[in-house]
Amino acid sequence: MMQKYLLSFVLAGNPNTVWPDDKLYWPQYNDPSLGTQIVTNETFSVDEYALANAKSVHWDKKF
Repeated sequence: MMQKYLLSFVLAGNPNTVWPDDKLYWPQYNDPSLGTQIVTNETFSVDEYALANAKSVHWDKKF
């Protein structure tokens, strides 16, 4: 199902255009009737090493 939304978006710029009868309507995300959205700003942070693993450590040493 998700592949149809993605392919429709790639082909037509809208996930609802191709195969409209074969899937549910996907509303535009900025529709004010959809409710609250998560907003991240300067108070949002990610630990610098949170995503480190053996592969990223290897490449960090190379560069």
